[in-house]
This record gives sequence, structure tokens and C-alpha cells, in this order.
Amino acid sequence: MLGAGLLVERGVAQAPPAGASAVNWATKTMDEIRQGADRGDPVAQRVLGNACLTGQGMPQNLALAVQWFRKAADQKDALSQFAIGMLHDEGKGVPQDRKEAARWFRLAADQGLPEAQYNLGVCYAEGEGVAKDEVEAVKWFRKAAEQKDVQAQAYLGLALREGKGVEKNPAEAASWLRRAAYNGDMVAQFFLGMMHRDGDGVAKDLPDAIKWVRRSAEAGYAEAQYFLGTAYFSGEGLEKDQASAVQWFQKSAAGGHPRAMAALGQAYGKGEGVKADAAESLKWYRQAAEKGDASAQYQLGLAYQSGRGVNADPAAAQQWLQKAADQGHPQARAMVAAAGAGPGPLASRPVPANPSTNAMIKTFPPPPGVREVRAPEASAFPAPPSPGGTAPKPLPTTTTPEANPENPPTSAAGKPERGAGSDRLAGLSFGGEQRYNLSALLAMLAVACGVMGVTGVIAFVFVRGRLASLQQELQETKYELAKANVSLETIQRTVEEMALEAQLHAPDANARTGAGPATPRQPEPVSFRPQRARSV
Repeated sequence: MLGAGLLVERGVAQAPPAGASAVNWATKTMDEIRQGADRGDPVAQRVLGNACLTGQGMPQNLALAVQWFRKAADQKDALSQFAIGMLHDEGKGVPQDRKEAARWFRLAADQGLPEAQYNLGVCYAEGEGVAKDEVEAVKWFRKAAEQKDVQAQAYLGLALREGKGVEKNPAEAASWLRRAAYNGDMVAQFFLGMMHRDGDGVAKDLPDAIKWVRRSAEAGYAEAQYFLGTAYFSGEGLEKDQASAVQWFQKSAAGGHPRAMAALGQAYGKGEGVKADAAESLKWYRQAAEKGDASAQYQLGLAYQSGRGVNADPAAAQQWLQKAADQGHPQARAMVAAAGAGPGPLASRPVPANPSTNAMIKTFPPPPGVREVRAPEASAFPAPPSPGGTAPKPLPTTTTPEANPENPPTSAAGKPERGAGSDRLAGLSFGGEQRYNLSALLAMLAVACGVMGVTGVIAFVFVRGRLASLQQELQETKYELAKANVSLETIQRTVEEMALEAQLHAPDANARTGAGPATPRQPEPVSFRPQRARSV
């Protein structure tokens, strides 16, 4: 008897294609299945192909598996088309060919198979086998998500959150992520937690954020494990506990997370949550640095520079500091710049721009008709100070009116004589009546300024009072809108939780089809990079 997992149904309730019998082949013996396949039953052919693929019930034979899947696929069996696409994608039994894989995914997706729709969306998102097209990717993710494909729900939510291939919509993103999160998708759980932390599309709720991040971390998502460690380390939403932080950093680092490795390097280096250990600190910094973490590259450079936990090596220090600087690490950039300005090979140092000491610097005479400006030369013998301690007065000089027209000629009595300059000033004298008119004008201006000042003060007080009133009304309006938004969010969350709880308690599709549960996947951290459904 064949096991239930040989159906390749993978949780999908798929109607048999035309020409297939209504036989439950999972309950039949291998001989009966072979007889059905020989008669041309596409479901029997698919089951036999899966047996050849997995080696259950018969010796494993990938080439024979491809043949039986192809016979069923030619009869438009969507699951067999999907299986052939996966085999081409992974290069099992056939040469790896992403273009051919995408073609088979499309055939199955056009028949409504949600996992094929999701995988076709991945092809468009990554540009594998087809031209990269984020809009087309979102279209296929949505088709699969509407058929309750959990992975598609998660990545449709991420696309809506980031605005990739679709207009950014945080509220709809949170709705799709919540559906996937309740169905156990660890990526959706993590990002739903982040949205609750930031109040992005949902009410800001730090305890709810920690709840979802913890679920994701316990499911094995390295990014969530790292974030939970930082929450314990800083006391954000949790009681500060450096020992627990180190435990989560270790779990995340075991999953290959470079920032968690760098965090362990710091913890062991400073004895935070764990006993200080320079060798262990250096080990984690090295692993993180080799994975491209800039802060770890900087710390490793400092270790080689100072000989902390390792033999001093200026060349290695410069190499790691340069790598960190190339990624924009500010301290590393400053150190690299300082090292470049210090002693070193002559060719690496700037040439001083001094023609008297450097023959490579050419001097050029000024152009014709232009006098060269030279700095005044100081006297070799400064003038002696006067007996009183003050500088000596300059000798008097005689200037004729022609040589200096600014100084008027003086009379024998020492008084200046009236000249052309005095004649010009004579016309600006004021009589008594003119002085009276000027005083009256100034008085009128003063009164006008006073009236304008009082009016301005009154207007300022009025405007300020009105502005304060408007601000109060605005605050009251914001408060009412916030209450309404929280109420709507609470209602939406309650309805979705009730609906999702009903789904969780409904008969599982795996039980209907006899398929085994899907194995968890390890998606890429944080960035929008959807992963294919697990292989056949």
C-alpha cells in the first residue's frame, strides 16, 4: 500500500482531469496503480511518477518519474504540470531550465492551481525564466492568495507594505499578513509584529508586536530571533534581560544571521549577558565580517590594529577597515582617511605646492602690463620706541591743494578758507519756518506710528486667540478620529480572528486529499524575496 504523501496533492483539493477515474489511488497497491497508469488514467500516472520520484513503494528513478509526470501533464493534469515545473527548476531528472520551469508553472497556474500561481509569481518577482515584472508577480500572488495559499498571502502582504508592483497600502497589507500569520507563516508573523510596533496600517501596540515576533522566532525565523534578542537587550517592550538576549542571538546566528553574529561578538567582548571571552568575541566578529556586516568588519579591523585577542597585523587591520569604510561605516571611513594622510610611501602622499622646495611646481611671470603683487618686506631694524613707551609720531608733511584736494587750504590764522565744498553746504541751511514745518511733520509721523502700533497689537492678540481656538478644535477632531480608527481596527481584528479561527477548526484540506503537511521553508530575511513552494 502506498502512503498518503505520494499523491503530490500538498494540501490542494484538485478535481481530477477529464479522463481520470474516480478511484482513490492512495488505497491501491503498486500493481493496481501501474495498471491504471498503463490504461492512461492521469491521476494513476501522477501517483506512479511520485512513487518513482520519492522511492516509496519502488526503487527511486528520477528519469522514469519525469516520464510518468509528463504523460499525466499532457492530459492537462495541473499537479503533474506543477511537478514537472519543479523538476526543471531544481534540475532533478532533467537539466535545470528556469525558462522551461516557468512555462510549466504557467500551464498549471492557468488551470487555477494556487501553488503554481504562487511559483509563477516568484518567477516574475525574481526575473527567473521570464522578464522581471513586479506588477505581474503581484497579480499571480493575489490569485493564489485568494485561494488561501498561505505563502502567497504573506508575500502579497509584503508587496502591499513595501509598494512593490502595487500601490502601497499598509491597511490591506496588514490584513493579508494577519491571515498568513494565523495560518503559521513565520515571515508574516514577523512583519505583522513590525507593523504593530510602528503603527503602520494597524494600531500601534508594542505588546502585540512582541507577541507576533516571538511566534515567528519560536518558529525558527532568524530575523525575528535577532529582533527579539535586541528587544531583550534594550528592554523595548520586554523586561531587560541580557542573558535571554544572548540566547536569542545564538539561535539567530545559528541560522546564519550576520547581525546576530556581530551582536554575539559585542556580548562576549564586553561581558554583556555572558562571561567575557576575547577569543569567542573575535570568532563571532570574524564570522559576521565574512558575511559582510560592516560593524563586525570595523571591530575586526580594530582587533588586528591593537592586537586584542589576535596578533597585531596592520595590513589585515587596514583591509578590514577598508571593507567597512566601503560600506559607509563612519568610524572606519574616518580611520581610513586618517591613515591615508599619515606617513607612507612617497607616491601616496600629497606633493607640497611650494616652488622653492619642489622643482616640479612651475612659476609663471604675470601678463604684460600687470604688476606682480609682493608682500611688504619687514625692516631689518625696527624703529626704537619713544621714551614714553609709545611709537614715534610720523614726520609732518606738506600737501598742496592741487596734490590733495580733499584738504581745504588754510588761512594764515589756521582757519579753513571757504571754497567750492563750503559753497555746496551753504544751500542746506534751514530757516525758522522750515524748522517748524519739519517738527510738525515729525509729530504727525509719530502719531501715525503710534496708531499703527496699537492697531497691530490688537490684531495680533485677536489672531493669536483665534489660532489657539483652531488648534483646540483640531486636537479635538484628531482625538475623535483616533477613537474611531481604534474602534474600526478593533472590530476588523475581531472579525478576522473569528474567521481565521473558524478556518483553523475546519476540516483540513490535507485530510480531504490524503496529503501530508507542507514542510516549513526558510525565506530570505526582511527583504521582499519570495521563496518557491517546497519541492515535489
